[in-house]
Amino acid sequence: MFLIKRNATGSEAVEYIKNKSSCNYETMDDQLNMDCSVKVNNYGKNTELIFIYPNNNDDGPGFKPKKLSVPPHSRRYKDEELLQILRDLYEKLGRTPLASEVPQRVTIRIRFGSWENALRKAGIPINKPKKTKYENDELLEILQEKMLKNMDALQDTKRFNNQH
Repeated sequence: MFLIKRNATGSEAVEYIKNKSSCNYETMDDQLNMDCSVKVNNYGKNTELIFIYPNNNDDGPGFKPKKLSVPPHSRRYKDEELLQILRDLYEKLGRTPLASEVPQRVTIRIRFGSWENALRKAGIPINKPKKTKYENDELLEILQEKMLKNMDALQDTKRFNNQH
């Protein structure tokens, strides 16, 4: 659907996402309240004005339509803007950002060919993957260290609780 609607205009650019929308009804003191969350995507380039009309039965309450302004679904970033997003996050985190921490990760991967290429171009160090294969004695040592840390933290918590 995305490719068909991309850069369309008017009502053709807007799509209602039913499975990500919901409405809750509540009756309080003979008054019916409706709370709805509606997911709408705009695949065009311009902000579109839409009206949401509740499904009214003839004998149901007279809800009025809701007017919404729907901005375009995606934004076109310049290469330097994407690289700056990475640099800013690197500075904020004090470490190399993970792809999962960047909302624009798909755009970045497509634009630069890979996450690592984008990091290189932004001047951010690439983290080497941690060792994933260990000997049994190495695993036991790692587990013992973690258990000792957890036990120390637990003791600190108990001391704090006893003092307060």
